[in-house]
Amino acid sequence: MLSLKKGKINLVGIRPEMAIAVLIVHGVYQNNGHDVVITSAVDGRHSRNSLHYTGAAVDIRIREISVSIVGKIVQELKEALGHQFDVVLEEDHIHIEFQPKR
Repeated sequence: MLSLKKGKINLVGIRPEMAIAVLIVHGVYQNNGHDVVITSAVDGRHSRNSLHYTGAAVDIRIREISVSIVGKIVQELKEALGHQFDVVLEEDHIHIEFQPKR
């Protein structure tokens, strides 16, 4: 399943690249036996220059996944999303952003 965190998640202005990324995230999570919960998109508090504010980043919940599986998921996401995306394991979520390298 793919769902949004209960409460206020703002998807207005999310970039099309991020919508495709979320579908890829869903497939990776599903292959590892877990559901996807988006915890932040174009909302929340982030650093001043965060790509969340331009619709080019999402955060994905990891709290119900074992550490060993989270590491596997992060590696699979990096491979599946490729060089135009950054996949960063944070303390309580996976941060994914569209940031093409030139």
